[in-house]
Amino acid sequence: MIIKTLWVSSTEYYMSYYEENILASVKGNQWVYTKTIKFLTSLDLSSNNIVGEIPDALMNLVGLRNLNLSGNLLKGQIPTSIGHLKQLESLDLSMNKLSGRIPQSLTSLNFLSYMNLSFNNLSGQIPAGNQIQTLDDFSIYEGNNGLCGPPVSRSCNVNDVPYSYVNEDEGQGEDNTEGLWLYAGMGLGFVVES
Repeated sequence: MIIKTLWVSSTEYYMSYYEENILASVKGNQWVYTKTIKFLTSLDLSSNNIVGEIPDALMNLVGLRNLNLSGNLLKGQIPTSIGHLKQLESLDLSMNKLSGRIPQSLTSLNFLSYMNLSFNNLSGQIPAGNQIQTLDDFSIYEGNNGLCGPPVSRSCNVNDVPYSYVNEDEGQGEDNTEGLWLYAGMGLGFVVES
């Protein structure tokens, strides 16, 4: 956005132009946007002492390509709905107080080429699969002593592995023949193995 200022007095005429600049940190680089602000699809709220949890409303910004919330006082978990940001190329949540597991939905971000989750209180197994698997630099996860699995050196035990909730009624009744076939196939597999 260009702001024009016009100042007129009885003896002189003065006009000046001011350009609005936005400094954004994108994929670890500093960029200054001036005339191309309308093309900026980034949200950089880093180092602002923001407190509280990451708002779910941010996960509705589906055109967002770069999200930087680093260096704040954010707590709670990374929203599982972060997988809705399908266009996201860069994600920086480092140096906060985030805790809990890294959501599996991060694996659905096919354009993600830069991520930094370092220096939080994250724990559990690091999700694997798709694009996130290519982000294998240890420093991405540094300072999260509770994380396990590649690329960090700590291996996961049974309690660290993500689990899937199974409904109590699954596999029972006439309407769920798919569940019955699953159990029948498992039993057959055990008989063949013996």
